[in-house]
Amino acid sequence: MGIRGPAKQTAAMKALNGSKTAPADGIDFEPLAEAPEKPPWVVGLHATRLWDRLMPMMLANRLMGDAHIEPFGHMCMLHNVLIKQYKKPSGPSSALMSNYIQLCSKFGLTLADASRIKLPGGQPKKNPFEDDDE
Repeated sequence: MGIRGPAKQTAAMKALNGSKTAPADGIDFEPLAEAPEKPPWVVGLHATRLWDRLMPMMLANRLMGDAHIEPFGHMCMLHNVLIKQYKKPSGPSSALMSNYIQLCSKFGLTLADASRIKLPGGQPKKNPFEDDDE
């Protein structure tokens, strides 16, 4: 018999996805305080523009750590490739689009995923049904 069910997720991924079984302390990484230097392999006009536009937002929301710099750079480079593909008559392939959307969702940049990302050190939501009189 094969392995049953989906693969187990780490506690950090459960917290990132907003799972109810995630530990209460949230994501265990130290957010960067200032903008990191853009990796030398992030080249191209559109990749650089995306890096410069999104990095301040990622830092302000405390979503960028040391381990996130490379995947974020890959996302920027993939954005550059997609823009070049859009200029061709055939457009980008569905595989490229799928990879780009997956990378964007990891950083909470799609509408569906933005609501699931828990900010590190954020305040827990108040229960609207909790009675304050007690």
